[in-house]
Amino acid sequence: MNEYTLVGQTAIVTGASRGIGKVIAQQFAAEGAATVICSRSTDRIETAAEEIEQTLDGGPGELHPVECDVTNEADVRALVDATLDVFNGVDILINNAGGSVGEDGKVHTVDTET
Repeated sequence: MNEYTLVGQTAIVTGASRGIGKVIAQQFAAEGAATVICSRSTDRIETAAEEIEQTLDGGPGELHPVECDVTNEADVRALVDATLDVFNGVDILINNAGGSVGEDGKVHTVDTET
């Protein structure tokens, strides 16, 4: 018997249209998590959602694709708002998306106003 469950949990996975993010999202949904997946490209994230749903074959998890550029503060706020609207909470965040760094090459210098 499996002692852990993701049923009833809500996850956000950024950078989920391919690679590691997509696999993480697929596994969360397979384990029963309500999973919000995002990418900068609407087409890519919708395609990823379709591909993940095909592997679930009606399994326990639910997917909700959202276009979101994690380097844009308004997009991130909209992502969280959409998650709260659809699933009423956030339990897990996988911040997998890549993005640009500050002019000096350091993430901590990225300006959220740009």
